[in-house]
Amino acid sequence: MDDKTRKIARRLANKMIKEVGPAVREYAGTELAGAEVKTGADGTPTSFIDQIAEEKIVTILKNADVYSYLVSEEIGEVKLGKGKNRKVNLIQELKRTDLDEEETPKFIFLIDPVDGTTNATKEIPAYAISIAVAEVNQGRVATINDVELGFLYNLANGNFFEAEKGKGCKLNNEKVEPSKVIKVNQMTLGGFTKSGTSEASKLVDSARRMRVLGSVALEL
Repeated sequence: MDDKTRKIARRLANKMIKEVGPAVREYAGTELAGAEVKTGADGTPTSFIDQIAEEKIVTILKNADVYSYLVSEEIGEVKLGKGKNRKVNLIQELKRTDLDEEETPKFIFLIDPVDGTTNATKEIPAYAISIAVAEVNQGRVATINDVELGFLYNLANGNFFEAEKGKGCKLNNEKVEPSKVIKVNQMTLGGFTKSGTSEASKLVDSARRMRVLGSVALEL
């Protein structure tokens, strides 16, 4: 991804964060926030705040002067930009070789509009918008190695994480260093658990302690 494309991606991501934040915080802790309004593309219920957050994101990308692909758990896979919003099958779309430069999206946005919806509905201060940006190489299906940028904004307290491939991560503009603890029995683990996860239980039993914040992106 060249510097110009990276700059566009950052601008769009920051605009999404700026607009999603107030929209979600307005309803955090209210009964309406958790009201189920539909079933999302991933087959799980979509809450009111999930929908308003995603609508902000879709509007921003639809009105952008470049095309992009969006993958989001509520709306699924779409191509957005230059006033257009079209459902796509991303794998098939990326294999196309008939698109000219103007029609080819610059990047793929992989977004969870509200990671930690239950926390937001109960006003527990750990819910975030998470954004990953992958480079598009038309004619080839994208892999995890194509992810170039990552943004994570805690909608509850304003903490902002930004990462760039090969350049590490920053929290509120300060470089973040990974923990030097390598022994599991000295670690504090964060994660998301469900019933019947016996293998996860073995890992938790080996660790010093476990914390479950209810927002996977923030815990990772």
